[in-house]
Amino acid sequence: MTDADLVDRAVPDALALAGAVRRRDYWEIRRILHRRTVGEHDQRRLYALVIVLAAAVPDDVPLGDLLEWATHWPEPVTEEKAAAHRAAIARQQ
Repeated sequence: MTDADLVDRAVPDALALAGAVRRRDYWEIRRILHRRTVGEHDQRRLYALVIVLAAAVPDDVPLGDLLEWATHWPEPVTEEKAAAHRAAIARQQ
């Protein structure tokens, strides 16, 4: 298998990994990375994944903007807000 083939075959895992990171689905992240790092040609498969991910990062956007979704957490839900939300849902039913 050529390096180009390895990179092409890494695209689905790169997309799945990006989605798992955004969802904070740590089991899926581990599963994808394990599949890419265990077995024959593991280093080349990992390199292919990293190449696809690096190619997908826009180089004209500041890093802080790219990572903003991961650094700004929503405000915690208070018990009062949760109760109001449950009441609103109950009214809609």
